Amino acid sequence: MTTSTDRQSITNQIMQFLTGKEISGAVVAAAELRLADAVGDEPVGIDELATKVGADPDALFRLMRALTTLGVFRTVGDERTFAHTDLSAGLRSGAPERLLDMVLLEGAEWGWKLSSRLAEPVRSGRPLFPQLYGKDLFSYFMEDEPEAGAVFDRAMTAISEAAVGPIVDALDVTGVGKVVDVGGGQGSIIRAVLQRNPGLRGAVFDIEPALYDAHAELREGGELADRAELVAGDCRESIPVAADLYLFKHVLHMWDDVAAAAILRNAAASANPGARVIAIEQLVTEGPEGQYVALLDLHMLAVGGGRARSAADFARLFELAGLKFSKVTATAAGDSLVEGVIS
Repeated sequence: MTTSTDRQSITNQIMQFLTGKEISGAVVAAAELRLADAVGDEPVGIDELATKVGADPDALFRLMRALTTLGVFRTVGDERTFAHTDLSAGLRSGAPERLLDMVLLEGAEWGWKLSSRLAEPVRSGRPLFPQLYGKDLFSYFMEDEPEAGAVFDRAMTAISEAAVGPIVDALDVTGVGKVVDVGGGQGSIIRAVLQRNPGLRGAVFDIEPALYDAHAELREGGELADRAELVAGDCRESIPVAADLYLFKHVLHMWDDVAAAAILRNAAASANPGARVIAIEQLVTEGPEGQYVALLDLHMLAVGGGRARSAADFARLFELAGLKFSKVTATAAGDSLVEGVIS
């Protein structure tokens, strides 16, 4: 029998879920106002802080009060003077965690719209983004909102750089002469792979705007320029780079199986004999530890009909693309390297 105490516990848990949007909104507001930069190394009073960021003092105090309940900032001396915590320090521009760009991406208007209307793609099984904006996400970035696209690229780079060490540690480049990072953006992974393996050559393949801010080491005159190239294109159309290893980090989850298989076949069409493909993804797992990936899966459904995948899902995808599923290698960062061989 459900008691009144049980019912209250159920209500409290559901209400906790529902405050997620307010929590996200508060953290995004902190990022947009650059509060972490404004607070600096020493405690600061609310009036001075409001002047620094151009905000109403009372409204800013209310935001800061909410943030302190989350452990983002803390009060010092009195309730109107604030200092950093480890969480807020991670939101500083240039912080090693590079959380600022990731938070700004999560706060993008298009993302909020998708989350608020998630029932629609669940009913239809079709992506919501093209219905709202008349085009796919990447066309929207290139044609309508290049700054939103730049935020996306910076966030993806931040995510890549946080995991690049463990990925390169787990990456087997035996027998590889050239490696291509498809959708590689600024080239963080290729830079690390080439630095670790002096005998390799590499390429970053991505849409042209994503390559504008490629790492200096990969550009003309850079220390890796003689072994690296930047190639602009759309992997959905072709991947015109011959190589022995193709990396797809957090790319294939953007697409449904039909589109993802076509992208893999595009790699196979240019590949050297016996080449390999590695999808670098967080895999779907059961239980509470799989919560993040399960929620990402829903977001991918809404954005473009994509999906997060389990190891078994990738085996089926590789078969659909005409590849032979080989193995899965876990990394210390939580990603897995899912490998297939081009036959």
